[in-house]
Amino acid sequence: MKDYLFMSTEDSHPRPELPHYFKNPRKIDYVIFGYMALSVAVGLIALPLRVWLINRPEIYALFIGGFTSAVVGGAHSTAGGSPIVLIVALSLVGALWTVPLWWLVGRHWGAEYLAQLTASSSRTRYWVNRLQKLPAPWLLAATIISYVPFMPTLVICNILSGIKGIKLWLFLVTNAVGVILRNTFFALLGARFGEEVIEVVNQINRYALWVTLILIGVMFYSAYKKGRRTPPPASPSTSA
Repeated sequence: MKDYLFMSTEDSHPRPELPHYFKNPRKIDYVIFGYMALSVAVGLIALPLRVWLINRPEIYALFIGGFTSAVVGGAHSTAGGSPIVLIVALSLVGALWTVPLWWLVGRHWGAEYLAQLTASSSRTRYWVNRLQKLPAPWLLAATIISYVPFMPTLVICNILSGIKGIKLWLFLVTNAVGVILRNTFFALLGARFGEEVIEVVNQINRYALWVTLILIGVMFYSAYKKGRRTPPPASPSTSA
């Protein structure tokens, strides 16, 4: 199977031009941009609401769906709150509503977006090189493994699923399995250790959104720099 990118450090300099979705955006590109903006906006809105959400674990799970919400829900389940099964079910909505974004990115932006993503990150380039060589079944397995907290590969796996043409329903089921396994584990952890776990995990989780924002910022800055390096078209010479 051919690789989608050429990532060798000996490669020639990248083409100094904007990707097609910046240069000549189509309707689907505007949809993806809007989807990205919405996901970032929801994350930003949730930041000042963390304390409020911790006291409302069902809403936390429904709108955020991360492992922190599972820990909180598990801790509350031991003090008269909703059962763990309900918390995990609600967290599927919060965790999966942004997942199709990356499948769409892979489907419609493909290698151009991955090239942007890896342009200034050797670590991302390392993972792309490895994951893009996997056949579809192994890529789906890697997607599930990527739900281990702080694994840097989930977005890459989801983008590659779109590039490789994996069916959307299978892609969503795979991500749902990953969410269920991760959040069930953390909900049980929350039920076991209660408030102590909530405090520690909430401190760590505070930085997750900022990492996402930095990655998106790097993408736009990389595109901007490439656009600045594009030489203007040479004007035809005229005879005297």
